[in-house]
Amino acid sequence: MNPLVCKGKDMMGHYYNEAFLRVLFTCLFMFCVSLSEAETVDVDGVRYDLNVVTKKAEVIKGLKTEWEFISISETIEHNKDVYQVTSIGKDAFANCFYMMGITLPSTITSIGENAFAHCGSLTDIELPLGLVSIADNAFLDCTNLTNVTIPHAVTSIGDFAFMNCHQLQRVIMSDAVSTLGEGVFARCKSLKSVNLSENITSIPNQAFSGCERLENVVIPASVEMIGHEAFAGCQSVLQIVVRRTIPPIIYSDSFPYYTIPLYVPRGCADTYMDAENWNCFSAINDKSMFLEIPESEMMTFCATEDLDFSAVGGIEAYIGSGFNKQTGKLLVTRVYDVPAGTGLLLKGSPGVYAVPYSTSYSIYANLLEGTVTATPLSQCLDGYTNYILASGSHGICFYIVSGTGEIAAGKAYLKIPSSESAGRMRIGIDNSDNTTGIGSLVTSSDKCGMFTDMQGRSVIEKPRKKGVYINKGKKVIVR
Repeated sequence: MNPLVCKGKDMMGHYYNEAFLRVLFTCLFMFCVSLSEAETVDVDGVRYDLNVVTKKAEVIKGLKTEWEFISISETIEHNKDVYQVTSIGKDAFANCFYMMGITLPSTITSIGENAFAHCGSLTDIELPLGLVSIADNAFLDCTNLTNVTIPHAVTSIGDFAFMNCHQLQRVIMSDAVSTLGEGVFARCKSLKSVNLSENITSIPNQAFSGCERLENVVIPASVEMIGHEAFAGCQSVLQIVVRRTIPPIIYSDSFPYYTIPLYVPRGCADTYMDAENWNCFSAINDKSMFLEIPESEMMTFCATEDLDFSAVGGIEAYIGSGFNKQTGKLLVTRVYDVPAGTGLLLKGSPGVYAVPYSTSYSIYANLLEGTVTATPLSQCLDGYTNYILASGSHGICFYIVSGTGEIAAGKAYLKIPSSESAGRMRIGIDNSDNTTGIGSLVTSSDKCGMFTDMQGRSVIEKPRKKGVYINKGKKVIVR
C-alpha cells in the first residue's frame, strides 16, 4: 500500500492521511525545538542571538549607532548561563557611520554578510586570530579603513568583502586563504600592496579592479586562472610577477594594458610568449631574481649574480657606507647597479619583487659583508666585531652577535673594526632621514661634495688629509 494514500478514520468518521500527519507533527516538533534553542538578549547596547543548547552567542545588532568605539566581550551571561560569542551576524553593524573602531574577541570565527558595510568612519579593526571566514560585503564601503591583516586561520573572503575601501593601503594575507570572492578589493583606490596567499587557485573577476595606486602585482605559483577585469583600471602597476611555470588562463581584459613589464620564472619566457593572451605582453622577462620583502619591511641580502635595482619600484637597496662611533649609527647609501656578492640592506613594502640580472661595473667600499654560502659567524673575528640585523629591545637594528653560529647564504652581516666599536652592543638605525624616504635609516648626504671618513664623520670639502673616505658609496683614497 502506498503510504502517501494510507487513510484512517477519526472519531467523527472522517478520513485522514496518516503519512501527512506524521510529517506535519514532525515539522511542528522541530519548530518548537528550534524555538526552545534560540533566544535574544541585549547586553551593553549590543543584541545577541543565544543558542541555549550549544551555549554560543552571535552578535546580531549594534543598538547604539552613535557610538564611536565598541568592544565585544568573549562571553556574556544570561539567566546564570555563560555564552561564548563566536560570530558577528548579517548586517550586525551595517550603517553604523559614527563607529571609528571596534574590538573583537579572539572567540569570533566568522563575520557575516554586510556585518560592517557602510561604516564610513571605521579606520581600524584588528581581526581576531580565530577568524575563519569573512562573508560577502562584510566591509563594503568602509571608506576610511586603512590597513587590514587577514589572520592565519581565515580560509575564505567573500564577494565584494572590501570593495570601495578607498583609504585601504595595505593588505596582509596568510597562506591559509584558498578562496577569494569577486570584486573582493575592487575600487580600493589607495591600495599599494597586497601579498596574495600561496594557496589560491584563481583570482576572480574584478578582484582588484579600480585599484588605481597598486604598483606591484605578484601572481603566486598556485594560481591557475585570472578572471575578467581582475586588474582593470590598475593604472599605476609598474611590473607583473608571475611565479607559475605554466601560464595561468587569462582573458584579454584581465590586465589594464600589456606594455607593463612581465617577469616570469627563469627559462619560461618562450612558454608565455606562446600562451593565449600572455603573448600580448610586449616585454616578457625570464632573467630576473624574485626577492621577497618580509613584514618587517627590512632585510639583508646578497646575490650570486649581478643585479639592477634601477627600474624596480617599491624596493630600495643600500650598502653600509660608514659608521658613526659616537652616535652608534650606520650610515647607508642607496645603490642601483649591484655586483654579485655585495652585502645589501633592502627596504620596501612586504611582497615579492622581480630584480633583473645585469652586468655590473661598480665597486663599493661596504661595511656589509655578503654571504654567498652559509658562513660561520662569531662575535669577533680578525679584528672586527660582527653584527646581524634583528628585531630586539630597540626595534629592528644591527645587534652584536651573541656567541657563535651560522648565517645563511644570501644574507649579509655588519663588520666594524673592533677598535672603533668597543663598548657598542648595537648599531642604531634611527628615523631622522628625510632625503631618501627611508623612515628608519640614517643616510649620507646627497651632495656631490660630501665625503665621509671610515669613522662616519662628514667632511664637507674634498679631503686633503691622507686616508680612506667614502663619496657617494664609493671608496676614495687620498695619498
